[in-house]
Amino acid sequence: MRTALICISPGELLLTLDEAKAHLRVDHCDDDAYIEDLIAVATADLDGADGVLKRALREQRWRLVLPGFCAAIPMPLPPLISVDAVKYLDAEGEEQTVPPDTYRAVVNGTEPSSIVLKPGKSWPAALFAADAVRIEFTAGYVRDDKPDVPRPIVAAAKLLIAQWYEQRTPVVVGTIA
Repeated sequence: MRTALICISPGELLLTLDEAKAHLRVDHCDDDAYIEDLIAVATADLDGADGVLKRALREQRWRLVLPGFCAAIPMPLPPLISVDAVKYLDAEGEEQTVPPDTYRAVVNGTEPSSIVLKPGKSWPAALFAADAVRIEFTAGYVRDDKPDVPRPIVAAAKLLIAQWYEQRTPVVVGTIA
């Protein structure tokens, strides 16, 4: 089953400028724009569908696009916060919304979650199309309505930023300087 992920509202950056500067031990403003760029690059490197972690780090909304329904729909980008809407194209190509009492989210904490049918329910017949099903969901690390990215991930972002800040030229592994 081929899928597509579309970011509806990206999360915030993993660090503030002040947090990054404190880690770098930078007390001047000359490099602020450069450090902000490094924060954005580190966030992009770790976060979302294209990030190496394949996780939503800060709260963000996504749309999963599928060609059809299946028994258990695996949800990408853990941790899942909520399933906001399940929509599909009916036989006439009109968008419909699946009633929320038809399905439930099986939330596995920081592991990939899934959407399954409730007992006695069935998925509606969807049009045969690459984008027949659209699931809007919210994912990210949140506790008590506040960002709660695990400390090891934040530490990894700080290490990336520090490496890039200190080493501004390409590093070629396996050569002797």
